[in-house]
Amino acid sequence: MKEEFFYMMSCDDPDSVALRFLRARKWNVNRAIKMTTACLQWRIEWNVRALLEIGEQGIDEEVFKSGKAFIFGKDKENRPISFVRVRNHNKNTVPLFESEKFTMFLLETGRLSIKPPVEMCTIVFDMTDFSMNNMDYPYVKFVLNALQNYYPECLGICLIVNAPWIFNGCWKVIKPLLDPVVSSKVHFIKIEELKDYINEDQLMKCYGGNNLYDYEYIPPSSEDIELEKKQKGNDNEDKFKRIEEWRSITKEYEDITKEWIKKYKKLDKQFRAENYNNPDSLLKVEKGKDNPNVENIVIENKDQLLKEAIEVDDKRKKISEKHKKIFSKLIPYLYTKTYYQRVKTFDYVTEDEI
Repeated sequence: MKEEFFYMMSCDDPDSVALRFLRARKWNVNRAIKMTTACLQWRIEWNVRALLEIGEQGIDEEVFKSGKAFIFGKDKENRPISFVRVRNHNKNTVPLFESEKFTMFLLETGRLSIKPPVEMCTIVFDMTDFSMNNMDYPYVKFVLNALQNYYPECLGICLIVNAPWIFNGCWKVIKPLLDPVVSSKVHFIKIEELKDYINEDQLMKCYGGNNLYDYEYIPPSSEDIELEKKQKGNDNEDKFKRIEEWRSITKEYEDITKEWIKKYKKLDKQFRAENYNNPDSLLKVEKGKDNPNVENIVIENKDQLLKEAIEVDDKRKKISEKHKKIFSKLIPYLYTKTYYQRVKTFDYVTEDEI
């Protein structure tokens, strides 16, 4: 499970990942740990690593061809945009499991399109020509559960465009399933209002912009498939060299984090003590059996300890950056190239990141 955490983190900053779970659970550490553990278990059960290694070949090609969901462009906050054309989803013709796999694949692909300092994405639900054949409640529940519990704090804004009156009844069923924070990010708008959120050069012409892009799925060629097999084959020595290099840096990061926690432990106790009576501070600790004289805690050599803690913190940040670069070099051996690489919409990593 520990390795799955670093795999989930991929090219992201470990602290950023941890903070997403903490924010999602209102800074309750125990609940955040429980949420993180549940997320890792879910990823293992879904075998996300295999899903990404097999890539589009493991999902019904018709799902991609339908154009019911794809990633393109960025909004005014520089967040990647996922467009969902609800009319192209028919619950009576596509098995639920195929839709779930497709969604997992799109979520993981989209996550890697988010580049720091951006941490979130935008979702646009195009409800044009919506009918009840498109309303798939089990699928909606799966998507909401994934977004809220396994990809926390990744949604910047959700735009529901051109929703017909018939969708009002559906929304009454869906809204209670949403966390209040997620619900606050949902906006019902008309198609012409998309320009308030997305610059015209990033908005497709069909939505009133001036970008000529139009989604049309291009499957991998037989040459592409053969190349990917060789890249990920068990006889590829470079693959295992990269994996061992990655495992080594994750162990290095784990060790430095333990040292970082140890260095800050006494300082943390004093900072909490100094703020025990401050109702606005997150660094609070209550008086009680374990802390009878919390306001009288004193640390000797505080300045020296703080200096050492800062040095360890700097070292930890450098190892984190090193992890990003090493994982970036590992990506070609773990992830199969997608439609987005083939049409050069975006890549998982750039040369600068490696």
